[in-house]
Parts: sequence; C-alpha cells; structure tokens
Amino acid sequence: MAIVLGLVAPAGAQEDADLVIRSVDARDPSVVEAEFLWTGNRDEVPDLVIRENGTVVESTVPVRLSSDQTFGIVLAIDTSVSMDQNNAFQQAKDAAQEFVDAKQPNDQIAIVGFGSRIETSGFTADNDTLNESIDELGVGGGTPLYDAVRESVNLFEGTDLVPNIVLLTDGRDADSETSADGAAVLLGESNALLYALGIESGDFDSGSLERLAESTGGAVLSSSDPAELSGFYSEVQGRLRRQYVTTFTSETDQEGPSSVTFTIGAASDEASFTPGSSLASPRQLEPVVVADNGGISALQSDVYLWIAIALVLLGVFAAVFALGMSLIGDRRSLDRMLQPYSDGFVAPDEDDDRMATSAILQRAVDLTGRFAERRGVLRRVEDMLERANLPLRAAEAIFFYVVAVLLLAVLGGVLGGSVVTGIIVLVVGGLVPPAVVFYLANRRRSQFQEQLPDLLALTASTLRSGYSLMQGVEAAAQEVVEPTKRELQRVVTEARLGMPLEDALHNVSLRMNSRDFEWAVMAITIQREVGGNLAELLDTVADTMRERDRLRRDIKSLTAEGRVSAIVLGFLPIALGFMIYVLNPDYIGSLFDRTLGLIMLGGAGLLMVLGFGWMYKIIDIEV
Repeated sequence: MAIVLGLVAPAGAQEDADLVIRSVDARDPSVVEAEFLWTGNRDEVPDLVIRENGTVVESTVPVRLSSDQTFGIVLAIDTSVSMDQNNAFQQAKDAAQEFVDAKQPNDQIAIVGFGSRIETSGFTADNDTLNESIDELGVGGGTPLYDAVRESVNLFEGTDLVPNIVLLTDGRDADSETSADGAAVLLGESNALLYALGIESGDFDSGSLERLAESTGGAVLSSSDPAELSGFYSEVQGRLRRQYVTTFTSETDQEGPSSVTFTIGAASDEASFTPGSSLASPRQLEPVVVADNGGISALQSDVYLWIAIALVLLGVFAAVFALGMSLIGDRRSLDRMLQPYSDGFVAPDEDDDRMATSAILQRAVDLTGRFAERRGVLRRVEDMLERANLPLRAAEAIFFYVVAVLLLAVLGGVLGGSVVTGIIVLVVGGLVPPAVVFYLANRRRSQFQEQLPDLLALTASTLRSGYSLMQGVEAAAQEVVEPTKRELQRVVTEARLGMPLEDALHNVSLRMNSRDFEWAVMAITIQREVGGNLAELLDTVADTMRERDRLRRDIKSLTAEGRVSAIVLGFLPIALGFMIYVLNPDYIGSLFDRTLGLIMLGGAGLLMVLGFGWMYKIIDIEV
C-alpha cells in the first residue's frame, strides 16, 4: 500500500487514504488488542469493520494511541556527495529540524546519517540536542541505504517505543553490506513503519523505496524540488499521529493461525494472528527456499565464505593486472624520461604509472611502504625490481604481493577444506613471485656479463680513434644491445646531469651486481688518477673476462650431470606421487586424510628442499 506522491496531498483528501494493521496482541483471545494506521478522515474511524476468518466480530470504538505510549522516530538522512547538489542537503537539514520542532513533547527521536560512514545518535526528546546532531551532519561518500535501515531498526532494540522510520535519500543504494531483502526482513521483524522521502535525481530509485515502504505499510513521498521536503515532513508528522487502537473478542474455534480483516470504507488490510500469542508484526515474510545446486559444501555454509571468494577474486585480478602491466604494459622507456631534454618540457602525469589509483589503495600502499622502509625491506625490493627491469613501485609491489598471497591462501583453504591446504598455498604463493623476480634479475645480469667483454673492446676502439672516455661510452651506447644499451644510456644521462663519470659507472656495477664490471670501473678510476694507456688497459680487462667466461662455461658443462640429477631427484617423488594418485587414489589418500599423513608429507617436502639445496651447493663452483 505504498504510495508515491509528487506533491503533498491536500488536507482531507481521501483517494490516498491508507489502512494498515500494525500489530495484533492475542494473548487474551477474549480481548484481542490491535493497533492500526488510518490516514483518511478521522470521522470515518468509528466505521471500522473487523472480520475474523470472514465473519464480522464486535469491536470497541477505535481510539488514538494514548499519550503514555511514546513514539520513537528515527530520522535517517542521506549524506552522500550527491545530496550537496542544488542546496538539497541544507534544505533537508532545515526540514528535519522543523520536524523536530513540531514533535510532541514525549516523542523520542534519533538521527541517522548515512554516507561515507553511518552516524547515529540515540533517542532523545531534547530539541536542542537533536538540532545540534542534525547540524553536525556533513556530506561525503556513497549511499549505504540498506545499512541505514539496519542501523535504524537496531536503535529500537530494548525499547518500548512505537517504532517509526522517516528515511530521506536522493539516490539508489550503494556500498551497503545489507541486502534489500535483508532490510525488508529487519523492518518486518521490528514492526517499524517506514516513510521514504525522495529527492528525484538521475540516480533516484523509487522502486527500492516502494518495496521497503510496502513491507511496513508506509509510503513514498518524492519530488524533484528539495524545497518540498518541509511539506513532506509535515505530511509524515500528520500521518504518524493517525494511529489507533481497538479491541475485539476472538470467536474462532480453529487451531492455528486466524486471519483478520480491517475495513474502513473502500480501504482494507488483512493480517494473521494465533489466539493465545502476541504477534508484533502481522506481516511475516515468506521464507526463501534456496535450492541446493551442489558444489562445494563449505562455500554454502556461511555468508562470509562468499565474501572471502569475492575478495580473493579481487586480489587475483589485482595481481594479474599488476603482472600484466609489468610484462606487457606501457613501459616507461628511457627515451620518454629524456623527452624534456630533447623535445622540450612536457608536463608529466604523476599518476601515469601508479597502479593504486583510489585514495584507499594509495593510503594502504603508503602505510605498507613506511612499514617496509622501517624494516629495511623497501630498499632491497627496489634494488631487485630495478635489476629485473620491472617498472613497479616497491611499496605497490609489496602491498599487492601480500594481499594476493593472503587471499590465495584463504581461497586454497576454503576450496581444500583444510587449514593445511591454505598453509601450503600460502607458502607456494609466497615463494613464486620472488622467485620470478630473482630469475628475471639473474637472466638480465647474465646477459650483461656476456656482453661486457665486447663492450670494453668497443670502448677501447673508440678511445684509439681519438674519442674521450665520455664520448666513447656514448658511442658504445648506440651500438650495443639490451640490457647493456639501457645501462650505458643511463650513465650518459647521469653524467650530463652533473654526476662524475666514475660514479655513474660504479652505479651500473651496483645495479647489475657485476663484480667484473666493478673491476673494470676500478681500473678506469686508477688509470684516470695515475695516467697510462686506457685503451690497452680495457683490452686486457676484456681478454681476462673472456678467459674467465670460457672457464665458467667449461665448469658448467662438467657439472651438468649434477644439475640434471638434482632436478630429477627433486621432481621424481612429486611425479611418482601424482601418478599413484591418478591410478589408485584410495591407496595414497591416507596421506591427505590423516594428520600423520600430512605431517609425513610436510617432512618429506622439507627434506626434498634441503637435499636439492645441498646438491646445488656441491655443483656451485665460484670462478
């Protein structure tokens, strides 16, 4: 019986008259007390006709709720950002304060503001306190409408107040943890009468408000003009005062629920009650039957598991996005960094390479960065990302890494139905990203080491041609390939910006973790201090590096058998266990179903890792 009014109905208008049964108290079947709302002409209240199971029963003349029954009214006011348009928020506060000033002396009113957060004030009859609470409301955030309904209902718990909620909004629900059905159930259980006041805008959702109001017997009053809010509040004030109570004698002999119908003129309402019991809310929602569609039972037991799944998917998406941006995304090349020096100044976009774009994510990343910096982790991560040539901020990489690993562990534990499974996923997921970064860094370092002798020889040739060392490095940077090309271009840029050439070259040895290049830089530094033939010195260093690289390759060939043995012995138990599981899962299932089996698996895995590391150390010969 919810109605939508574009304007306030004139006094005495009957076409929108509502008749709503609010409660039925049948603890004493001889005197059944019923409360109802009638918004039509008061002179028609004595014409009330009550039918029990279709039979007219005698009733007392309805009277208005007595003054000793205190009304509880929650004013729920939307404080989202959209309410700040057209001065709607200020007019809403002014109208709410007029409502407070017009209340009855014993009315208890509470204020609920919902936007970026939900603000509540307890029930009070003090006008000054209520007006002050309304003044303190400020705009911001989304529209958690259903959460506001939940908080409004919670305020009535433990009170004897006649519950009423007046909800004002200009948009549809957003950011609520409570669902629409959940809000309707809460309203039905509390027996609260809901009036929804709407400011029609582009995002206004009258359908949701109508469903909420209809579940309580309330109404929806809406208009595109915020100036009409004052009239709406006055209309609600008048409707709240049109609540009556009557009594009748139950004459039914049947067992179980009975139906009762109230009729005044053309308006009627039907409810059900059970003689001998008190039914606070005659509008009981039908239970929702959820079909069992199979699947993992652990995911169907609790709501929080679905929330965990949503968070896991979000974390996986963020991790995949971050990895994609680092591998196939728009890499910020050195040419782009040097664009201001070649093409003139171009205003940079500070957020161009930032993965965390929202304020919440940026704050979380900043906190992660400060924590990692205090622990000395941030610098090490920065060095590793730079060596691997991954264009990621260290703080963002740490944040998304931790979030993704934790969410994957939760998902693994939920899908596996075991804490041990979650721990295994946590360990494996925690090791894979650092291993990938370490692999990329080592591969890039190896490429640099292989190109280093040719680089020194090329530089020596430019020096024999009459180039200075700076010119030789710049010429070599145009001829070599990645990753040496990128590092030399960076050396040239740093030198042009004022850094000594020896320091710029030394930075390359640190970034690439190259002892050979560090020796070459040391030789260059000594030669520039004491003099000598630098070209001949570079040729000597290049020849020495070639011989060391040849020896390194020989050792790698001789230790190939040991490496293959380590790999085979490391993966053979895993492959054999998988084959047994495929051929005879019951035989090996005890390892996963029993605590002792899980302990044995963990011990075996630990021994495999130790054995693999031992064998690798044997064949790791430093040259």
